[in-house]
Amino acid sequence: MGQITLVCGSENSNRAAKIDALWRQYGDAAILLTPTGRLAQMRQDTFVREYGLPGLFGKHVWELTDFARMIVETCGHRMRMLSMLERRLLVYKALDNLPQDEGIAQIPVTPGLVRHLLRVITELKQAAIEPNVFRNALSQSKKNGAFDGLVAIVYERYQAALISEDRYDVPGLYWEAEYCCADAAFTLPDNTTTILLDGFDDFTLSQQRFLTALSKRVERLIIGLHYDADP
Repeated sequence: MGQITLVCGSENSNRAAKIDALWRQYGDAAILLTPTGRLAQMRQDTFVREYGLPGLFGKHVWELTDFARMIVETCGHRMRMLSMLERRLLVYKALDNLPQDEGIAQIPVTPGLVRHLLRVITELKQAAIEPNVFRNALSQSKKNGAFDGLVAIVYERYQAALISEDRYDVPGLYWEAEYCCADAAFTLPDNTTTILLDGFDDFTLSQQRFLTALSKRVERLIIGLHYDADP
């Protein structure tokens, strides 16, 4: 595993300047990842302007999700991302023909229920909890209600539909990117040895697992976090 370093500081600290200095130090062997595409463009423009550079050869700044998508595509997978509407339609479909036991079938299907189920499924996937793991947890708990069983069924059907159609939601993209990092044939563009991240407040568990897997394929992973120990 490569070295993992945290560079912490508040918005008005010199954290970003420290990340830029490391970016300049490692040059074309470094890639900067940000939480948004707008910030990625701004950081690249500022970097080129501040250091009087003619430009960066190749793409060296990415939004984190776009970077994960690039990795999955590099591994030979065709990326077919679901829109929010398509995700909701999958949940609606998963609510068809519910089992009659435990009162699940009597739960009224409303737009609010669909939104809530999708929010719960997203949180489960961000926490890297797969459907079988969630189902096993329910089987070992004595405090489950009808809604817990409904979530388990809908989550299983939702995930099965994604797999059968070879499609991805955002948390699933990070799962796949993590798997790709473990592939022996995995390579990063332009012989990258250093991954820099900046502008983040925190990461979901699925993102953390991806970054941990990614750190094993580079010499160093440097993470700039919005954090100030002084309240």
